[in-house]
Amino acid sequence: MKGLIKLALFVVVVYLAVSFGRPWLEKISGTDFGLGEMGGTNIGTAGRCVAMVERVNQDFVDRSRGVFHPRLDAEAWPPVYEATRNRLDKARNECGCFELDSAEARDGCRAAQEALSGLERMVGELDTAIREGRDIGSPARRQEEINAHLDRARRLVPG
Repeated sequence: MKGLIKLALFVVVVYLAVSFGRPWLEKISGTDFGLGEMGGTNIGTAGRCVAMVERVNQDFVDRSRGVFHPRLDAEAWPPVYEATRNRLDKARNECGCFELDSAEARDGCRAAQEALSGLERMVGELDTAIREGRDIGSPARRQEEINAHLDRARRLVPG
C-alpha cells in the first residue's frame, strides 16, 4: 500500500513538473525543449502561436461587445484598447516562426501572424476613428478576414 502511495505521489510530482516547471524553464532559458502540444518543436511552437493569437482575438471580441453594441460607447473604449494592445504586444513578442523546419508548421504560424497583424491594424484604426469621432467603418468585415487567417492556421497546425 505504501508503495502505491509513493508511486501516485511520484506521478503527480512528474506531472506538475512537466505541466508547470517546463514552461517556466523554457521561458527563462529561451529554449523550447520540444515537448509542445504535438510532441515536437515545430508543431508545438506553431500551435502555441496559433492558440495565443486565437485567445487575443477572442478576448478582443468579448471585450469590444460593450463598446460597439448596441451603439458605440466611446468612453468604454480606452480600457478595451489598452488591454488588447498589451495582449497584442505580448503575442507579437512570443509568437515567432523563425526556427520552424516544417513547411506546414511555418505556414500555419505565418497565417497566425497575419491574423495578428490584421487584428493590430483593425484595433489601431478603430482607436484612431473613435478618438477622432469618425465613422468606424465595418469592423465585422475586418474580423472575418482575421478569422479566415486563423482558420487557415488551424488547418495547417492541428492541435
